Amino acid sequence: MKTYTEMKACEISWINELPSHWGVRRIKTLPDISLENSFVDGDWIESPYITDSGIRYLTTGNIGDGFFKRQGKGFITEDTFGELNCKYAYPGDLVFSRLNAPYGRSCILPDDYPCYVLAVDNVILRTKENKKYLCYVSQCEGFHDAVADSAKGTTMKRISRTNLGVIQVPLPPVDEQNTIASYLDSRIEKIDAIIAEARTSIDEYKQWKASIIYEAVTKGLNTNVEMFDSGYGDIGKIPVHWRLGTIKNTFEIVCGATPTESQENWGGDIRWVGPADMPMFGTISEGKRTITNKGYNSCGTTLIPKGSIVLSTRAPIGKICIATEELCTNQGCKSLVPKTQVNTKYYAYYLFSITERMQQDGTGTTFKELSTSKLKSEPMPIVPIEEQNEITVFLDNKCAAIDALVLEKESLIAELELYKKSLIFEVVTGKRKVV
Repeated sequence: MKTYTEMKACEISWINELPSHWGVRRIKTLPDISLENSFVDGDWIESPYITDSGIRYLTTGNIGDGFFKRQGKGFITEDTFGELNCKYAYPGDLVFSRLNAPYGRSCILPDDYPCYVLAVDNVILRTKENKKYLCYVSQCEGFHDAVADSAKGTTMKRISRTNLGVIQVPLPPVDEQNTIASYLDSRIEKIDAIIAEARTSIDEYKQWKASIIYEAVTKGLNTNVEMFDSGYGDIGKIPVHWRLGTIKNTFEIVCGATPTESQENWGGDIRWVGPADMPMFGTISEGKRTITNKGYNSCGTTLIPKGSIVLSTRAPIGKICIATEELCTNQGCKSLVPKTQVNTKYYAYYLFSITERMQQDGTGTTFKELSTSKLKSEPMPIVPIEEQNEITVFLDNKCAAIDALVLEKESLIAELELYKKSLIFEVVTGKRKVV
């Protein structure tokens, strides 16, 4: 690794040392004052003004940490632009977000549209310095921490443009900024390509896993058995010796509830869980909170025996766990307690295979919820217990192998993301010299 021959102490705490010929500047000193709106907030535009066509409207949600996020479909009309005295943003502008972590994140606007209008919690910076270099600086964790320290607010923290302007950044001569930006563009592009390929592989593994689960829980493992049409679209044909019933044929549906926040209701010996305590698929034995007997008796929750299936039916619909201890739940969950001898892991796999259907069956405006009546009527194969056991063992083995492949790719992504952050930090702070 090449290094600079002479270094000096740096007043920016998260950097420590800089090359002796580099400077330190506050962001407010970087704007090119010869340009209009060289360091300004976006515009206050309320939701009634948002339309389906006109000038593309961007929010803080479009500002990724070093990249532009193509999301949202908002526009405002030319008339609204004039009425509200808005400011144009253009492709190539460097834009900082003042709201939400990672604080101070920035990106360069793409050329998807000839111009944009920005929500008020974004800041445009037009400068003679290399904007890509500054964008890379803003991706350093130390920079985010410095901005976060100046952010204020209770529900949602944000930093004012004035305080953002006070944040200091390292600044080499422009020719070195250009070299650094080009070097990082080249290296980061290669790293991101490997990460994208790994994420594609993860998606493919997950689709493969979902397909294996669906085929096993709806068709069984014997490919030579005679089949008949279940009459239900996404189940299709099932073995002739199976039956098609509904969830209520095999399980009692038990709803959860939440005690009031009275101190006497909380901190007891009764396990109490909600969707936030649950993994997407697996087991659950406890949540972050417990309730007392008084809390239990004060609301409509019910203890379920271990071995029951806990299903989140709102926020989100579709987390599936098997209870390994007796517990109760909040109203975001419904529990499936077997009425007869079943392998609950088989039926947990089955519920996994119909997650999309259950989500589509949810109703509501603020958030969707799967009702008890709808859950009871969901179609479900009635399968001999011996086959339930065989299918479960088969799926446990298959899924474990696929999960291991996913974990391997996730570990690779984590390592690459860590290396990318380290590389950016070393280069933009002069710890590594590039030519």
